[in-house]
Amino acid sequence: MASHVDDDDDDAWSGSGCEAADEEPKVAALTDPSKLFATAAEALDFDKAQGFDLRACKVTDFYGAVKLVNFVRKAVADGVQASELQAICASVIELDDDHLKPVLENDELLSRLEEVFDLKEDSDSAATGPPQLCQRCHQKFTTNTATACRYHPESFSGEDSQRWTPAGDKPPEGKSTVHYFYSCCGAADVNAPGCVVGRHLGFGEEDDWGRKPDDRPPSP
Repeated sequence: MASHVDDDDDDAWSGSGCEAADEEPKVAALTDPSKLFATAAEALDFDKAQGFDLRACKVTDFYGAVKLVNFVRKAVADGVQASELQAICASVIELDDDHLKPVLENDELLSRLEEVFDLKEDSDSAATGPPQLCQRCHQKFTTNTATACRYHPESFSGEDSQRWTPAGDKPPEGKSTVHYFYSCCGAADVNAPGCVVGRHLGFGEEDDWGRKPDDRPPSP
């Protein structure tokens, strides 16, 4: 039987269920991504209680911190126990750039690394100036830091579904035969949050990555 909500019950309208849509993004613990916390500090305190302290790892720059987080995420996904992570991270000399790509989709911890580490930045990393429009996220900005921009580094493009359809078969009638997605992370929504964080890129600056595409129809 469906539950009944009394119109006079103010608590029914002011409870956590009505506020859920306005909640801040949660930070997933490294040792157990199913555990979500309001702050990076709370998530890392949980990890420390499990035997791994990210803050004890030696990290001096933003991109090194990103690589380390993704390295740990991958290790946990591969079955490495929390008690083993500290020794493994201590033995790592240098991580390659493949670890810049997020392992966990929309990993909020990557956006909060400056809360965790005392990171070195370039002298102009927090530079301010007249408003500019970022080439990557298409947002206006006046202040730029290492985590100011969240974007997709590769383009949103389409693939004909015939490519995955057995020879002689046809895709279902009445539906688009083209699947659209970001080639960097596979997200099928053109408005999906960026899968990479970094600095804003003002116009006139060189960018080696793809561009934000025009609207495309949703995938079938």
